[in-house]
Amino acid sequence: GALASSAPIGYYDREAWEAHGVTPFTWSDIATRDYDEAHPDCLRAIHTAASAIDAYGDDDMDELVVAFNVCTPSALGPNRPSELFLYALESLPQLDYPYPVGGRPAWPVNYTCEALVTELAAVEAANDGNATSPLPLIKAAARVTKMAMGTEGSSDCMQALVEGPGGVAQRDSS
Repeated sequence: GALASSAPIGYYDREAWEAHGVTPFTWSDIATRDYDEAHPDCLRAIHTAASAIDAYGDDDMDELVVAFNVCTPSALGPNRPSELFLYALESLPQLDYPYPVGGRPAWPVNYTCEALVTELAAVEAANDGNATSPLPLIKAAARVTKMAMGTEGSSDCMQALVEGPGGVAQRDSS
């Protein structure tokens, strides 16, 4: 089922973290485990996709802007182009219901892993075990990102996300 990040009560009582089994990485560890349990090659596919996205130079950003349907390269992330993709993946364990919700498929973590692992395998098969031409994997990462962000099928490009109250990301309205 879905992971409830909306009630991380143990995080608010730092003195009792040890008693609750909480560390600074508990949330990340649980979310990562969801992907690892969904498919044995999922984390490798995620890392390979993120590395391929980050390998794009400034001159090649137009291809990523189109694939991810963002308005500007900065919408991919303030530090690295893979940040929007990774942000989207972070949200899916919270939305991992056994039935479709809000345009997302049932079990969206499994859907994500299947999409990324399938494309990684195809890319590696076509390149003798190397992801040297990873565009299909990047396009799968873009599809997954749009699914997670609820922008799949939209003709409007996605604005850059900005941090809002409580560290909640919002679309930039400027």
